[in-house]
This record gives sequence, structure tokens and C-alpha cells, in this order.
Amino acid sequence: QEVRRDRKEARLEKKRLEMHIFEKARGEPQELFTAWKAEQAGWHCVEVVLDSGAADSVCPKSMCPWFEVVDSDASKAGVYYTAANGGQLFNLGQTNVPIALDNGARTMATFQVADVSRPLMSVSKVCEMGNRVIFCLSGGYILNIETGSTTEFAMKDGIYVFKMWIPPLSESPFGRP
Repeated sequence: QEVRRDRKEARLEKKRLEMHIFEKARGEPQELFTAWKAEQAGWHCVEVVLDSGAADSVCPKSMCPWFEVVDSDASKAGVYYTAANGGQLFNLGQTNVPIALDNGARTMATFQVADVSRPLMSVSKVCEMGNRVIFCLSGGYILNIETGSTTEFAMKDGIYVFKMWIPPLSESPFGRP
């Protein structure tokens, strides 16, 4: 019953956040850079793949170019990731990005930067941050163990995805959308 109550509260909070964002928006959302990224009231909605096989959370440079990419131990060591086609994607550094989730939660996300086609969120990194990830046929949710809040995600084209909102640099960290 607690999980159902938490999920209901999360859905209501999601709707409140969406209404607030869309009230501030001018016109319809527009595509930005690629299909996984849209803009609303200066905030960027990014669709992230939740990847249980990824060792690190990784994003392309174009995801949020207004946030600094700094050298990381991995980039200094010449670490690379292996793409599905067997190619090498070198670690270009890391970026710390303030994000808001559809349930209203706000946090910092650390991404390794590489020439990937879309952002990937490592399930193991999500769990390291005090969460449980529950997968279901049509999606699932991330449960924050400390607060009990949930972040829902969906199954889309055979992969699990969720949305996160990135503020413009002028509103970072966590100005109101």
C-alpha cells in the first residue's frame, strides 16, 4: 500500500511539475539537437536510456554543452567504452549536471562524456546513489530508499527510458523552470 501511495503521490507531483513547466513555455516543445532532446521554457527535456549493462552513465557532448566537461581519472587514463558494433568510444571527461525529474525531485547527475548517440544512465550507478530499480514489462520505477519517492520510466521501442530536465546555465543549480 505504501508503494501505491508513493506512486500516486509521484504521479501527482509529476503533473504539477509538467503544468508549471508548460505554463511557462512559449508554444509547443521543439526538437533540439536530436530526437531524444526537447526544450521547454529554457529547460531541456532529455530522454535517457536506463542501461543495466552500462558501467558508467555516459552522455554525448551535445546533451548540455553549457555545462563544463572536466578531465576525469578515466579520460586521463585513456579509458574507452565498447560500442554495440565493437567500436571504441573514448572517455572525453565528465560533467556534473543539475537535473529535475518528472516526479519533482532535483539532484546532480554525473555523466562521463563520450561520442555516444544518446545518453545512458547506468543502473548500477543509480543503485549506488541509494535507489532500487524495479523493471516491469511496460516500464518500471526507481525507488529512493531514504525518501520513498519514485521516478517512473517507460518501455519504448524495446528499451527502458525516462525523462530528466536540465536547466539553462542561468538557472543552475535548480532555478525554477
